[in-house]
Amino acid sequence: TELPPVKESFVAFERGMRQINPNARVLTAFIGNWDDVSAGKEQALAQIASGADVIFQNADAAGLGVFQAAREREGVYVIGSNANQNAVAPTVTLASVVIDLPLAFYTVANEVKAGTFEPRVVTFDARSGVVELVLNPELTNRISTTVRAQIDSVRGLIHAGEFTAIPPAP
Repeated sequence: TELPPVKESFVAFERGMRQINPNARVLTAFIGNWDDVSAGKEQALAQIASGADVIFQNADAAGLGVFQAAREREGVYVIGSNANQNAVAPTVTLASVVIDLPLAFYTVANEVKAGTFEPRVVTFDARSGVVELVLNPELTNRISTTVRAQIDSVRGLIHAGEFTAIPPAP
């Protein structure tokens, strides 16, 4: 579903990807629901037919269809989202973007407890430690050492505050 946090996750994925491969082509699609596994699979197959070789999905149960489509096509991989989905389809899942919700709640609770909490939209990201890319140990050999070094470099830039996956609003 085309919601701001979902769209932001795709923007973040694209910005990180462009740090590594500025010429990569990006396809974006929304199926309009979170539950239709068949729709997720059909959308993934359409993207694969258009040349996609890595699909970053953020579709809850419908995302299972993306994993199914990738398993059916040689050389196609998936990036899981929200939780560590590396074990969902370990032969095609390169990594997962994991959200540590307990850490997010703990961070806000600490502000409330300290009396410093201000009502606002609270944004959590990789720099805060709430969001983390977890490579699938079963497939790290599919990611070149050069790309893994670039991923580590981008992580370092994020933690140093020198790179943000979501550009600031104009």
